[in-house]
Amino acid sequence: MKTRSLTTLLLIASVCTTFGATAAPVITRADLFTDVFGANATFGLAAGNYLHLDTTATSPFLPSQMTATATYSLDPSIIRSLNFYTGPIFAEKNFDRFLTNVSLTGAWNLQISDPSGTTNGVMNAIADPELLPLMLNLHVVQDGTTPLVAWDLPDLSGFDADRIRVRATDASSGVQIFQSGGLSVSTTSYMIPDGVLSVGGTYEFRVMLDDFAEAMRLENRSNTFSGLVTLVPEPGSLALLGLALAGIVATRRRRQQ
Repeated sequence: MKTRSLTTLLLIASVCTTFGATAAPVITRADLFTDVFGANATFGLAAGNYLHLDTTATSPFLPSQMTATATYSLDPSIIRSLNFYTGPIFAEKNFDRFLTNVSLTGAWNLQISDPSGTTNGVMNAIADPELLPLMLNLHVVQDGTTPLVAWDLPDLSGFDADRIRVRATDASSGVQIFQSGGLSVSTTSYMIPDGVLSVGGTYEFRVMLDDFAEAMRLENRSNTFSGLVTLVPEPGSLALLGLALAGIVATRRRRQQ
């Protein structure tokens, strides 16, 4: 009897220790930046200037079990809840909010909670708020599943731009499915690698111009969009398809004679 009671007590202690060891969510990124948007079809935001509150956190709980809020340090009455978003290019739980008041560039106090607890963080103030210009003449050159996204650079004199990135969004789902690595600010084109897109699929391509503060913390960004692009087979594939169809027709004619 004593042995059974001791075993029960040890089991209860083990369970308590396990739950007690569960950590609150861990904030892995907290960015506050100005965000200039060009006209787009899939993102759902009108063209214009925004302030973007953007954070990621790790947690064993579902996003529906988590809350994320940001409070403006210069006016604690300004509190905004952040919205969960996901996609293949985002490895962690992401929460963000776009604000149309781009003057709120002071620090924001961040709070993320899940059933295990609450973690506080800070979105640092933007040291040099600047609305970055959009890319010019953004267009897509078709080549099967590896289209070339090309653009002209705007006049960047007086701006502190550090990086260009390219993203692709699946128009049928609105999910961002691909992101390039960082490109130099002199880059004017990027070819989407094979294995990402499908012939017949409709996509929107997005070119982002980024400005960073210390520790690669995003402070300003612009987003130029291609509009919807439906991929068609590359010319060589169409020629092969035409030859195959011609061969089938010729074979049928011979059989009928």
